[in-house]
Amino acid sequence: MTMHGRWADTLFFMDARTVPTNEQPDTPAWSSREQRYDFAFGVALVALGVFEYFALADIYQRDSLLPVKSPTLLLLALTVLGVAPVMVRRRWPVLSMVVSHSAWVAAIALAFAPTATGQFSVFITFYSVALYSSRTRADRVRGITMAAFLIWMSVGVVQEDLPWGLVPIIAALFAIAWVLGNSARNRYDTHILFRERAERAEADRTSGALRAVEAERARIARELHDVVAHSLTVMTVQAAGANRMIETDPEKARSALETIEETGREAMQEMRRMIGVMREEDDQGAHLPQPGVSAIPELVEQVKDAGLAVTCSIEKLPKHLPPGIDLAAYRIVQEALTNTMKHGGPGAIAAVEIHVDDDALAIQVSDDGRGAAAEANEAGLGIVGMRERVSIYGGDFKASPTPGGGFAVLARIPTSVSA
Repeated sequence: MTMHGRWADTLFFMDARTVPTNEQPDTPAWSSREQRYDFAFGVALVALGVFEYFALADIYQRDSLLPVKSPTLLLLALTVLGVAPVMVRRRWPVLSMVVSHSAWVAAIALAFAPTATGQFSVFITFYSVALYSSRTRADRVRGITMAAFLIWMSVGVVQEDLPWGLVPIIAALFAIAWVLGNSARNRYDTHILFRERAERAEADRTSGALRAVEAERARIARELHDVVAHSLTVMTVQAAGANRMIETDPEKARSALETIEETGREAMQEMRRMIGVMREEDDQGAHLPQPGVSAIPELVEQVKDAGLAVTCSIEKLPKHLPPGIDLAAYRIVQEALTNTMKHGGPGAIAAVEIHVDDDALAIQVSDDGRGAAAEANEAGLGIVGMRERVSIYGGDFKASPTPGGGFAVLARIPTSVSA
């Protein structure tokens, strides 16, 4: 294809439907319904133009300066040619304008008075270029067209081929079509802008909802781990003890089985509470009390019953801790003691210390067991969950083996942070 052919295709045929697929069209899209509307509208204009032509045939023939045998057929062809492009004004706006304007110029050049229908088609195709072509192409094509028309008509006035009053009238009509086209295009661009903003806002809301869901899933997983891991550890230790003592000491074995039953029942209650919180319709479950620091002594006794020696010291606590911090403290102690039972080894002794130091809740759970084993095996959800609980409130967390052997969990949570 020659350079001229490529330029012509770009100017006349390229519009919003033929831009590369990876670019966002900047012109209004048209549907099959609108195409049918344009076709019907064009057919109606052609019919009106033909009717107007026949109604004025005598005037056209009388005023024609062209020595042709059948001027009526030429005028009819120009009328149809000038009006028919309205049918494709959305698909090929520049081409439809060029054809319509060419027919109009030809009619004037041949000393025919163009029909009103033809003049209307000229200005509606001029208007359509603004709306259905890119802004750059529309401004360029309309500017060239309007300038060419005015220059040509001014020359005709100077040569006395055209009446002088025709130039300002045509210029005003072009200006009106230009302003109306720009106005319609601005309204379209504003509509697109608002639609894109709404889509971005909806995408942001969706993204925020997904992030909230992920955060809630992480919270639920953390809660499930804390509840299930602790309860199963206690039950496993008690079951092992009961199995060893079932023949030698039936009473202790029975006591261990009772502890297993009680621990399982408490775990089930805790699971029901969590499920109740997750279900919106379960209002009763959503308002069941959460465990806190006040429940830690009971937790320690439960761990003692499972066979782990534990000392507990809780002092200098405020009357009311924020609910979130209260729950976090309980879960941290619960998880730390669970880790000691799982990894501390036989004969391990744990110590729980909780107090308020400089407006921060200080929690320390340490043991003298196999710290290295605990560190190696508990690098997953348990320690990560404890660290996340502390970080939510801007606190400090550390979990590591102690120099003399054993393992220690240290947490400081600011009590001034509201849950």
